[in-house]
Amino acid sequence: MIYVFLFIIGSIFGSFANLIVRRRLRDESIIYPRSHCESCGKSLSPFELIPVTSYLIQKGRCRSCGARISPDNIFMEIIGGILLIISSSYGLNLKTPMIFASLIIGLIISLIDLKTMEIYRKDLIILIVLGLGYRFNFFTREFFINILIFSIIYYLIYRISGRNIGDGDYYFYLGLGLFLEDSLFIVFVLFSVWIGGFVGLLILLKDRKSGRHMPFAIFIYLSYIIVLMIYKGAVL
Repeated sequence: MIYVFLFIIGSIFGSFANLIVRRRLRDESIIYPRSHCESCGKSLSPFELIPVTSYLIQKGRCRSCGARISPDNIFMEIIGGILLIISSSYGLNLKTPMIFASLIIGLIISLIDLKTMEIYRKDLIILIVLGLGYRFNFFTREFFINILIFSIIYYLIYRISGRNIGDGDYYFYLGLGLFLEDSLFIVFVLFSVWIGGFVGLLILLKDRKSGRHMPFAIFIYLSYIIVLMIYKGAVL
């Protein structure tokens, strides 16, 4: 039952993350107006805001005008539920909400980058501040060495590539890396490179076009999730 409860709570935050992404893309406030149908503009009732359940009961359509509701809503709610369960795998303590917050913020950053090729500075600041608070009193020599080596390599690639890689990705790495054990930071980076390289190769084989820009934050984020899932004790 605890996993059901966690899934429900997580799905609520997944729904909120979806709202943030959609309104950011339309340059709208995330506070006002209240949730509404994007077709007819009618405000949604509390019943229509129940994660997952309301979408299934309404068969993916607005109760007022019958317009189709984007499946992004239910997908993000399910993802949010799963992310909270992943966060709880390290125990239900003060760390859990902070790890979960890193996953939700990372999800928002990744999806916006995927759709716009942009990473918002304010999202990175929130993630990094959260990570610094999480790692408080746990900074080690190994951590600073890893960051220094990574920073030098990233800068060299940045210069050699003619600044074709984003500096936002660098801070995204740092923000998520603050939550990981020192020994897993390099593994985290390598996973993202392998995943991104594999996807990039598939795109190249399909389109036969070189020089195509590819949003990379999603691969960094997926790497973070993979490390959390397969390495017991991945977080501090």
